[in-house]
Amino acid sequence: MGKKLMLLVWLLIAVSGVMYAYGQMPFPQPQKSSEKYVEISIKTNKQKYICGEPIILEMRVKNITKDPLQFGAVLSPTSDVEIRIIRPEEVPWRYHGVFKVALYPRTVYKLAPQDVRTIRYVMLYDEKSPNGFLTATPGKMTLAVRMRYTINDRIPRIVTFPPLNLEIVKVHGINEEAFKLLQNKEVAKELTTGTGSKATESLYNRLVSQYPKSLFSPYCLYALSGYKLRQFRRNALTSGSVVLKLLDQIMQNYPDFPLMDYVYYRHAVFYYFQKEHKKARHWLATLYYKFPESPKIRRGDPLFKEYFPEEEVDFEIPGSRPANKNWMLR
Repeated sequence: MGKKLMLLVWLLIAVSGVMYAYGQMPFPQPQKSSEKYVEISIKTNKQKYICGEPIILEMRVKNITKDPLQFGAVLSPTSDVEIRIIRPEEVPWRYHGVFKVALYPRTVYKLAPQDVRTIRYVMLYDEKSPNGFLTATPGKMTLAVRMRYTINDRIPRIVTFPPLNLEIVKVHGINEEAFKLLQNKEVAKELTTGTGSKATESLYNRLVSQYPKSLFSPYCLYALSGYKLRQFRRNALTSGSVVLKLLDQIMQNYPDFPLMDYVYYRHAVFYYFQKEHKKARHWLATLYYKFPESPKIRRGDPLFKEYFPEEEVDFEIPGSRPANKNWMLR
């Protein structure tokens, strides 16, 4: 009897150790909700963030039936996707980020059996925050997420996910010095969208030059590349080489950048406007291979329709109402 008891104790210790290790994992396991037609899961790229760091929230939709289906929703956080921010001693509030309350296109994913689509939200800009940053101050934060959608444009569904518990910690060292340079609402908005401006160009260059190893440097480079790409498209640049230089700098110096698939996609966009179609197709194919579930792999995207016309395409319905107009997220 004593040996059995000791064995049981050791088993409990082992299980506790596994559970503790699981709780310390830097990349949280996704919270899943299996419906009759699709499995939808959400996760953030980590559980602990420093002040000023973007929160990357991803939603993964998988067809779990044996038949093709269409998954439809207005994916704006002001419409069919609700993200509530819950902090101690604060009234919970709905996060909109850079989205306005307006009619956005309704996205329809054509999902083959076991097919997957990923939706990503870069959560950083907060118009209510004095400096524009959602993660400006340390403390606990919970994301409460729910979503409404339709299956085959006729079956309305609502899914509520288990809460995601996060922690914002005080920033130190070079990250603290770098973050001091970014205390501006427009900067927070640009780092959220990944597109800078003439007004912030020198600021981003200064930060990357002074604090190249800071967490914020790749986000500044990415915003700079967006600004330069926009200039290139408007013929405001004689050469687009600066766009490639910025993107290559991210790939070489920041291999763990959470938005690396966006960098690959931006390469493809650049070569598309450069009319170097072979290179554009190469970057899209590489994106497809390295990041098969990237949200940038959208079959309705003009680049994918241009270079991979044989693929089944998703589509958008402009100016759409929410998935179920009789049920309003509040």
